[in-house]
Amino acid sequence: MQCRAALFLLAGACAFPQSGDRLAFEVASVKPNRSGSGSADSDWDNGRILCVNMPLKRLIAQAYEIREDQISGPDWLGAERFDIAAKAPGETHDDDLQKMLRTLLADRFQLTGHREARQARVYALVTVKEGSKLKPDNQSSGGSTTNGTRGALTAQHVSMQRFADRLSRMVELPVVDRTGMPGTYTFQLEWDPAANRLSPDVSTDAQGPSIFTAMQQQLGLRLESRKLPVEILVIDHIEREPTGN
Repeated sequence: MQCRAALFLLAGACAFPQSGDRLAFEVASVKPNRSGSGSADSDWDNGRILCVNMPLKRLIAQAYEIREDQISGPDWLGAERFDIAAKAPGETHDDDLQKMLRTLLADRFQLTGHREARQARVYALVTVKEGSKLKPDNQSSGGSTTNGTRGALTAQHVSMQRFADRLSRMVELPVVDRTGMPGTYTFQLEWDPAANRLSPDVSTDAQGPSIFTAMQQQLGLRLESRKLPVEILVIDHIEREPTGN
């Protein structure tokens, strides 16, 4: 299958397949959210995606399973927020929902772009020497959610890649999954938010553990500073207002 010029190429596949080859939602509503709220929620489950007050940049990151810091585009990508309600034709796995979200972004926002590789300092998410304390969910379908408050995170049916994406929004550097752990996991993580921005190698007088220490103690995972090539999605074109529903 051939791709048009200036289209994303991810995981060896065309991001915007030709009509008839691509996956699309059965019905989808995309509406700007002007509430001014700083919170955002999303729920992927049973062939549906429900997003409330979601920044467009985060939607792109979810669609391509990358971090927001891997997206290079206009400044307003992180400021413009939308409510999305979309339904797939029947129960659909999250991987197919991602492809449908890509189609939605292409159709409603006229999104096109290309990728570049750049060297950057990142955290690699790895297991501790003794191994991870997490057990796979042993399920092939179901919703994936992460809910966080100050100093706590609850993850349900979350892949290590998605956990790394969430960590990238919580620590000072991008986080890249290097655990080699397939499947999804359900777990809780608690730490002292006062120590959240400390380096994993810096001691602290905080009453509770930093997120770095808590991950090692509770999950058997750690963040290791490395310099790695990072894939950047460069936005060539995107409309600020979506087309009609």
